[in-house]
Amino acid sequence: MPDTHQPTARLLNHDGLPSTPATMRHLMACAVGLHQPRPAYGLLVTTRVYVRLDGDDISTDPMPESTISGDTAFVTTPVLERAQQIVIQHRDFVKRQAEHPLTNITAVRRAQAESFAGNGSANDSQFDYLTVALADLTHLKAIARSKPQSLDWHIEKHLNQVQDTVYRRRIRHNMPTTPPRRWREQARAEIGKRVS
Repeated sequence: MPDTHQPTARLLNHDGLPSTPATMRHLMACAVGLHQPRPAYGLLVTTRVYVRLDGDDISTDPMPESTISGDTAFVTTPVLERAQQIVIQHRDFVKRQAEHPLTNITAVRRAQAESFAGNGSANDSQFDYLTVALADLTHLKAIARSKPQSLDWHIEKHLNQVQDTVYRRRIRHNMPTTPPRRWREQARAEIGKRVS
């Protein structure tokens, strides 16, 4: 700041008014009838985050592109330092968001499957654990006649296979995979009636 501005700057500072070099240049310009240079009113911080879609995966650039724009020739040091702090805060925010579980497409798809009906209908019999368990019991009927002592073991094996099959079908169709409560007990009781 030129020495000629020092007394005015002290007066402004004493009265609690801005006395930055940019403000002083503007006041001196106004004193001689000019409107330029104006002191900077602030800076604009812009952060761009680049997102890449690769099949089902979404990835973000952990170091986004940030720019500080405005009339930086006349900006004061505290304003510029604050803008730089905001750039750092934006970068930290992007890094935290990249680690969020919902940026993982697998987690998003899992949440969607629980929230919305998928491609298949929940009423379709191929997606119903109990219906599939009771659909074809010929092998269990044969075991009931030839080896009745091992029937319980074979029923349990059959129910495990049914649960695995229906689970995989539901996954492929983005449907909820949790089986209904007590479906195995209901299936065991009904199979016992049908094969004996």
